[in-house]
Amino acid sequence: TKNEEVNFRNIFQSENIPKLDLMKPLKVENLNILIKKMKNYHPSIKSQNLIIESLEEALKSTIAKKNPNITLRAGVNAPADNPIDDGSANLGFLVNYIYNDGGRIESQIKNIEAQIKSSIKQKENILRNLETQLNLSYENYNGLLNAKKELTELVKILKETSDTSKAQLVSGRAKIQDALNNELDLARKEIELISVDTQLISASYTIRSITSGLIPKIIK
Repeated sequence: TKNEEVNFRNIFQSENIPKLDLMKPLKVENLNILIKKMKNYHPSIKSQNLIIESLEEALKSTIAKKNPNITLRAGVNAPADNPIDDGSANLGFLVNYIYNDGGRIESQIKNIEAQIKSSIKQKENILRNLETQLNLSYENYNGLLNAKKELTELVKILKETSDTSKAQLVSGRAKIQDALNNELDLARKEIELISVDTQLISASYTIRSITSGLIPKIIK
């Protein structure tokens, strides 16, 4: 029996298997918070907002060209010998107005308005695509969380079973094949658990990239 135990340990090298340290997944908040962050912080949305704001300012400036430009002018004439009694003042307004520019300004206004509508539509499309990606990634993340929970419980049970079979092997109450099978089942599930952990980490980074981009968070 002792020889069987030695052979068992030699086959599996169970005492010399190194433990793998995986990086931790990023924190994932609830879906509503993630959607709000995505709308406010995703680089594509922020860029599109800047484009829309710039076009809106250009529209205001162009519309202002259609309005009269009124300038206030004032002046004072005061002789050096008697500035108070002989002095005079004048006040006037200078009005500049484009009566007919051949429709140039109106054409510019319509062109900018069309660009604004197009940019808003593009932003809506980006948001829809991002929200679809976020929903799928969030569902995948939660599925992986459940899988990890189930595998963790299963690994715990299999480890207890394996430990029991090893103890029974030493006392001669179990066959080496049973112990080997239990150890093999445990190893398989531990590998599955590592795979799920890896996928969980990847899923958390995918969600972060969709909500706010990866680069600013990593640098920070």
